[in-house]
Amino acid sequence: MLPRLAGLLDRHALLLAVVGIAGCADPLSPRDVAGVYALRTIPPSVMDGGDVLRLLADTLVLHADGTGERRSSLERTLADSPVPVIEVLFSDLTYRLKGRFVGVEPVPGPCEACAGGPLPPLRFEFLGRALRFRSLPGLMFDRVADAPAP
Repeated sequence: MLPRLAGLLDRHALLLAVVGIAGCADPLSPRDVAGVYALRTIPPSVMDGGDVLRLLADTLVLHADGTGERRSSLERTLADSPVPVIEVLFSDLTYRLKGRFVGVEPVPGPCEACAGGPLPPLRFEFLGRALRFRSLPGLMFDRVADAPAP
């Protein structure tokens, strides 16, 4: 009788382990990633033709309904002028989740004309309290607040 009880306990433990693993693999929902994310480290300035662009701030706001916005502040120093110009860009976005990855798609709008064309899609890995930019893993967006209502 004792070996039969041990076998039953082994099967019970295996069932609990499988259920526990399946529970941990629950897919993310937009409610899980909703929040305000600020760029942790500002990348160095880049050249755009003869102009110099410097990113001052970059923020993603992800709402629980799969929509959001991106707010970026740039300093542009034109090649023919020593006085920098500050540009603030706002763009609406939608996002989708696939596993722990977040795909951000800009919504076409009037900002495309000032930004020089459509903004590219962005891909991030969700790390709980941060988003890691997939094409540049050194760039991280930290969650700094809960998302406001859309």
